[in-house]
Amino acid sequence: MDRPKELNERQVLAAQALAAGFTWRDAAKRAKCSTEGIRAWKQLEEFNNAIWDYQQEIFHRSFGVTSEALPEAIQKLREIIDSEDPDIAVNVKVQAIKILIDSAHKQYEARTIERRIEQLEANAQRQTLNPVGEVREITGAA
Repeated sequence: MDRPKELNERQVLAAQALAAGFTWRDAAKRAKCSTEGIRAWKQLEEFNNAIWDYQQEIFHRSFGVTSEALPEAIQKLREIIDSEDPDIAVNVKVQAIKILIDSAHKQYEARTIERRIEQLEANAQRQTLNPVGEVREITGAA
């Protein structure tokens, strides 16, 4: 991600630290500022946007690694569930089933939310392209 032009170097360091999960105190140490400085910066939209952007960058980097390992992880969970091995306790199998079900449910919820957002954005786009015609006052007279 390119450095946000509207932030100075200390603000960028603090935003990166906060995005990575640092406490305000640790972020302030990294940026060589006070926690009061962090508090003041948190009032700035540009600073909060930078934190969000850095969080998204971290997520996308880790998502690639996670996605790559996912098929193998699912296969291992299925092997645990299907295993006849008496050393694999029932509660381990139940936990594996729960993980698979929870993952599928979260994926469905995420896609449903994405679809709703797409529909809302499309509706908003159509409304801006089709402006409302003449506005008339409605009265009680017939």
